[in-house]
Amino acid sequence: MVAANGGKNRVTLRSEKAQTDVDLRGEAHFDKKTTTTYDTPHTKTSPRNMQAPVNQGARYNTTEKHANYNNTTQKEIRTLRKYLEKQQ
Repeated sequence: MVAANGGKNRVTLRSEKAQTDVDLRGEAHFDKKTTTTYDTPHTKTSPRNMQAPVNQGARYNTTEKHANYNNTTQKEIRTLRKYLEKQQ
């Protein structure tokens, strides 16, 4: 999937409520908040900052304090594959 993503290791998807970053390749991530290590591929979900000024557009709380990490599920991988196929 890295090749389908233009050689980039990370795919970022945004919605009205959250930003999801999926690392497809690279080192494992250690989450300091939960003291858990997540192997690659792993997913980082950052909630939207609803208090950001409207004129700045959508802003997301991407700091470790607000973001949640998880192992990437098969369902998420299938969704990413479909997303990347549509981008080509």
